Amino acid sequence: MSGSGSGGYYIPLYRKSEDLSCSKINIDTVLVDPQDIIGKLSIGDILVVRLEDDMLLTYYGEEIVGTIEILEQNVLVRCIKSGTVYIATILSIVGEKCKVKITPLQ
Repeated sequence: MSGSGSGGYYIPLYRKSEDLSCSKINIDTVLVDPQDIIGKLSIGDILVVRLEDDMLLTYYGEEIVGTIEILEQNVLVRCIKSGTVYIATILSIVGEKCKVKITPLQ
């Protein structure tokens, strides 16, 4: 499967997206519009997911790493607005292509 043409995703199967529990979201995707900092990061590094101006951005420290665009974006936005904090763990980096796993901060 792919979302927004740039990455894959995994969300447990539910009847409706509204039924997704914010604490169970587990999404694999490729970051859109990766920034130069990608070259300084490694597999396993943890990025923070933030909602800014209706965009889902990933940060390493105070630097933007890339943008998240996924099929279930509205669910993730709703969960962030309700107070759930998410991280994106880097799974792979190939050139400028950075694959991450988005999960709630435990």
